[in-house]
Amino acid sequence: MTGCCGVALDDLLTRTESALTHQHEIDRHSGNRAKLEQRLESLASAHGRVKDALQNALRQSPELKVMERELTTEIERLRQTLGHTPEADPLERALIERIHLAHDNELPELRTLPKRLATAGVLRGGALARVRDAFQKRFSAIEALGVTPDAETEAKRNNVSVLGRALAGQIPAILLVDGHNALFGLPTRYNPPRGKSLSEMEKRDKLVSDIVRVMSPNPASRAWIVFDGATRSDTQAAPNVRVTYSGGVGEHRADGVLLDNIRFYKGQDPDITVLLVSNDSDLCKSAIRLGAQIVPVLDLGAFFEHIAKGTAHDVFLL
Repeated sequence: MTGCCGVALDDLLTRTESALTHQHEIDRHSGNRAKLEQRLESLASAHGRVKDALQNALRQSPELKVMERELTTEIERLRQTLGHTPEADPLERALIERIHLAHDNELPELRTLPKRLATAGVLRGGALARVRDAFQKRFSAIEALGVTPDAETEAKRNNVSVLGRALAGQIPAILLVDGHNALFGLPTRYNPPRGKSLSEMEKRDKLVSDIVRVMSPNPASRAWIVFDGATRSDTQAAPNVRVTYSGGVGEHRADGVLLDNIRFYKGQDPDITVLLVSNDSDLCKSAIRLGAQIVPVLDLGAFFEHIAKGTAHDVFLL
């Protein structure tokens, strides 16, 4: 009996030594835990200094922004290797809480939130994945129960899809743009927080250039951008892009021109697709009564961003 136990003990000790040797070999290639922890601490300290420098910089250097992204990626990798439980920052917790507390009909409006956060670099890696996961779980649960979004929310989503198909050249459409409303609704694009500020004329020219860029490959569709302006004028920015200054006095001068355009196109062909880009609720209500479809300004801005990055296919076919 004793001999049997002795053999078992010897075998256990032998296997223990073998396991320790194997671990030593692994440590030689990957670095032991203490060294990885030390590296993580050093990278986190450097990351803090880089973020502080970027936050306080009057003009951020491209090199420092690259280093911030690389440090974030390496810190995330080390934390996963070491099995650290991710610490949700206040923004991540607030976003996940908002998703869980959102009304069923609000969820479609939030569907692009993770993508926008990724584009802005607000959340990355594991944090972004957790926010996406929280949204997908909630949305899947709602769909499983057969709860559908309200008609207005669903209409907006469908209208964005229609715009995507038009810009992809799949269907013809008329795109009417409430010029000043679009400039106001996309502040980070036309009122950059850093660098040289743009004059009102430069902002308008940039919006026109954006519209020309998205419309020029699709001659079957046409765009008409309307700005408020003291003197009526019409110019052709591209073969299928027209720019109008309304003329007249008072506020909302462009609204009348936009509504007249809707009446004109719908009068010619009741089945033609007319899309109005505006966040002006009164204008949008009048446009809907005339048969136009409404696209929120931010959704048009998403097309601009994706085309600039060469990822237009992702948003054209939503």
